[in-house]
Amino acid sequence: MRRWLLAFVAIVATVAAYADDDVSQWNGECCNTDCGHVFFTKETLLWKTCRPDMEYGLEANTALPLIRNGRVHEMEFSWGVGMRLALGHTLTCDHWDIQLQYTRFHPKAIGSLVDSDELTQPQFYQMRFHPGMINPPGQFTHASCKLKISYDVIDLLVGHYFCPCPSLTLRPYGGVRALFLNQRMRLHYMGGAFIEQEIPGGIDQVKWDSEYKAFGFHGGSEWQCYFCRDLSVYANFGGSLLVGEPEDFQIQTSTQDTTTLVDDRQFDFVENDYYQMTCGCNAAIGLMWEVCCLDTLIAVTLGYEMHQWNGIPDARRFTSDTAYGLNTGRRHTHMGFHGLFFRCRADY
Repeated sequence: MRRWLLAFVAIVATVAAYADDDVSQWNGECCNTDCGHVFFTKETLLWKTCRPDMEYGLEANTALPLIRNGRVHEMEFSWGVGMRLALGHTLTCDHWDIQLQYTRFHPKAIGSLVDSDELTQPQFYQMRFHPGMINPPGQFTHASCKLKISYDVIDLLVGHYFCPCPSLTLRPYGGVRALFLNQRMRLHYMGGAFIEQEIPGGIDQVKWDSEYKAFGFHGGSEWQCYFCRDLSVYANFGGSLLVGEPEDFQIQTSTQDTTTLVDDRQFDFVENDYYQMTCGCNAAIGLMWEVCCLDTLIAVTLGYEMHQWNGIPDARRFTSDTAYGLNTGRRHTHMGFHGLFFRCRADY
């Protein structure tokens, strides 16, 4: 992916270097000469998720508590496809516009480990466990885990076009943003002397659900540098500041008997509601091609973009201390998305 990104940036930089400063920027002037018109945008997103704290298993060649080195196994995200839709309207002949935008991306991370013979090395130990265990973490022979994320963003934005020079168009924008982020984690640990000690034939499972809603402000600026009548370099930089309240923040853990399918012990933790600040930033760069067809402006853009969010809810971690009892703490993390986008816009 790094090579693709460097090659893409090199192409954009080369094209921008040969831009003609004397070209007359047109921004669709051959079409839609009326003061107000409607535009629609459809985007396909090819993104990958970046998120820390995805570990679930420790591989070690020595037994507890003598572990000096080992390998941490983490759940991994694959590339996913999302979409972004926008519907807008130009308000006046002064190039003011308003638009409603919706972004949807639902990635998934998975992981699994199998130890064919727990008597031989390496050995595997849990890195996530429920607080009902006697001396966590426990050893296991089989593990499977999954994290599903639902990422939905709604924006209501107002923008204005400026032309600082004949070959450059600048559009600052601002408005309100709503973030809906749901995370659902499921981990299952099976086998191992420790789990068998808890309950023969048992499965130690850990569940975590988080529904997070945040609302606030979003703003930024779009840039277009024309180097011929219908081809331009596109860039977008923005930031967000939101206030959110996690809802239904629940941790459910249990040890289950696979023979009778009856919970041996179960713990449910539901936190009180609280508010937190979440900030985000985004950047995009690409190539845009515009053409007029039957009094309709068609703009196609191919580019690369990145999004970063800080202050995202994360699962609590439990530690056990024989002298002081159970310890836990609230956790926040960060999350990001990056990848390609393909946009098609039509101005009617």
